[in-house]
Amino acid sequence: MRLKNKVAIVAGAARGIGAVFAKGFGKEGAKVVIGDISDGKKIVDAIEKAGGKAPGAIQKILDCLGLPSKPPPISPAVLGRDSAECPN
Repeated sequence: MRLKNKVAIVAGAARGIGAVFAKGFGKEGAKVVIGDISDGKKIVDAIEKAGGKAPGAIQKILDCLGLPSKPPPISPAVLGRDSAECPN
């Protein structure tokens, strides 16, 4: 549980290598936020079934935030001091 009490944001996590990263972060104790243009519910369910925590999946995050061409700002104030990002 090397990542206990940490937050990991994984882009492109609904399938492929992004899903592998997300599951790995969850297995190590991180709270995993799934970001993808596809539905990430299966990965959220898999992480939670394995005993991890995944607050949910975010689809089309840039459209939701009204930022069509650049990623949203992510700061320690939002996620907590010890966080990880995986821009897959």
